[in-house]
Amino acid sequence: MPSYLKGKPQHSFEEANSSRLITKIIWFIEAANGRLKRWKYLSNIVPNRDIKTIEKDYKFVCALINKYRPQLASTNDSEKVDLYKQMVVFKSFG
Repeated sequence: MPSYLKGKPQHSFEEANSSRLITKIIWFIEAANGRLKRWKYLSNIVPNRDIKTIEKDYKFVCALINKYRPQLASTNDSEKVDLYKQMVVFKSFG
């Protein structure tokens, strides 16, 4: 959760960067959820009778999305390591 101003006129440099990083991460989560919600079955409330099969249904839809839709983002390993380091540093500000 992004930090709030708590009576200050603006965020510090570290708090602003932490908030931006959180926003970037949340965007990917929401984009992935949006892809799932495009399926009519998953865009509505799922009936109780389907509780037994909902996990299989989600896995099936996710497999189709992974196979036929482009990736949301592609990164190389060094970018992942850099992002991880930033997340660990910014975690201490939260």
